[in-house]
Amino acid sequence: MRVKKGFLTGQADLLSVMILIATTIVVGVGFLGLLYPSVMDLVSRSELRSTLYNEQSLLVLYREYENDTQVCIGFLRVEPGFVAYALALVVGGQVNNSAISFPLSSVTSPGDSVVYTKTYCLINGDYYPCVERINRVVYVPYDILDNYIAKGYPGLTCISKSALTGEASLRVFIVAKGDLYEVGRVDINE
Repeated sequence: MRVKKGFLTGQADLLSVMILIATTIVVGVGFLGLLYPSVMDLVSRSELRSTLYNEQSLLVLYREYENDTQVCIGFLRVEPGFVAYALALVVGGQVNNSAISFPLSSVTSPGDSVVYTKTYCLINGDYYPCVERINRVVYVPYDILDNYIAKGYPGLTCISKSALTGEASLRVFIVAKGDLYEVGRVDINE
């Protein structure tokens, strides 16, 4: 059997092209495999920032009233919605959540503090681990969230003046991706 001389050369060219295409596909898939986690991490961080900045823009904190025994802080979510807020009272660099009360709540005490390992504070427009060791927070009771915040009415929290022995601020946090992020702050001593 005689084989034409050009026939084998044509098969070799076709085989070479197929090997080059397969190699290109394998390299491309490998490159995407390396790039995908980085892109997903970037998208995830961008979504987190968007959520946090949006929540900051919707939350209004203000001094409602003050008497001889307590300072009361009002908080209003401009766009009604159910968001679980957590509070921490920082006095002289230490957390003192026992001084926080909720006069509008039917719950007699704020309840147990929830412990977190990572807490991020807003510093100059960006998030960094909090300088103060804020690992305990008190959640705003659900009846305040349901009856006030979610309906567009202001909630209220009061702080005992007996606990205000130094620089004091009330920090408001939300939980995002399992960590606490500050979305608002009121300096009590001003």
